[in-house]
Amino acid sequence: SNGGTRIVIVPRQAEFTQNVDVTAMQVAGHEILGWWILPREDDFERLDEDAAVSRLQKVALVELDECMVAEALQSSGWQLREA
Repeated sequence: SNGGTRIVIVPRQAEFTQNVDVTAMQVAGHEILGWWILPREDDFERLDEDAAVSRLQKVALVELDECMVAEALQSSGWQLREA
């Protein structure tokens, strides 16, 4: 490594479940990294691998949108590397 700072960007679609119910589980930055914040016990009881994968798939970007994000970052001077 040549020093500097590395940043991981995980673009996703916005999920607005908390606009209706502030205690509702949603997928945000923490969940993308694997840290699920579950405000209700029943959410904890129901969350298994299949449920987590399903929720993550709902907010995943389609390839075209992902390319648009990458192009916007590159045009702003970011140097991107594939994961």
